Amino acid sequence: MRNEKFEEWFDVAFERAVSSTSITSEDSKKASWNQLQSRIQEVQRVRKRRRHMQMASVVAASFIAGAIFFSPPTVTNAISPFYQKIVSWGDGVVNIFFGTRDLDIDINKAKTSPPPLGFLDNNNETMSDIGFESLINEENIVGSLDNINNKISFTLPTLSGIPLEYQFKDLYLSEPDSDRISNRISLVYTNSYKQFLTITIIKLTTTTNFSSMGTDQTETILLKNGNEAYYTAGATNEIIFLNNNLSIRILGIISKEEMLKLVESFLN
Repeated sequence: MRNEKFEEWFDVAFERAVSSTSITSEDSKKASWNQLQSRIQEVQRVRKRRRHMQMASVVAASFIAGAIFFSPPTVTNAISPFYQKIVSWGDGVVNIFFGTRDLDIDINKAKTSPPPLGFLDNNNETMSDIGFESLINEENIVGSLDNINNKISFTLPTLSGIPLEYQFKDLYLSEPDSDRISNRISLVYTNSYKQFLTITIIKLTTTTNFSSMGTDQTETILLKNGNEAYYTAGATNEIIFLNNNLSIRILGIISKEEMLKLVESFLN
């Protein structure tokens, strides 16, 4: 009821301000306006909190009602411990998961709130949903591809499908200044229009799991290695897929056809 009271105060204050014809001092006008503005902001805050509570109630109700549907995981092959799957939470909200079969069992237990968005590394450190981009900051920049295979825990694939107009710009590692070998790498390319193409590769281990956001328009594409790629069109197009124990995400202003050509270069 508190927000209804604030709305009532707002209406009363507004009517008084409009109907008043008395000449007041500038200080008085300023004080009145500050008071009114304070009440407006309070009403807005209350309304925002109410919307968040309503959304939380809807999500909770969905879990209780069992309204969350999980697609079965796509396992890479009979002996691989890694899986990938797309999960719809309803209302156009989609998560794309990669990880191990062990974690797949836990994720399917929708008895509590949804699993956290983002990357869980070997130390179970939770990162944001744009964990792919979390590497891209000044602290993680390496800059050169020289001897890069000595700094990562996998062999960097030959990227023969990069569009000709894009040139290599920077390289980022999760631990560039450490003696530890990195399981994550981001490659950044740019064109003459200063548009970026980002390729992030994450090596999955038996304790690694992460998710990325999609939409109800995310398209599933079957690759020649038997896995599924998840393509999402937008202001910048995105495709995410699994190749052996590597999860790969390509994000940039290139066409769907160019992205698929780049994906094929990883599979060859």
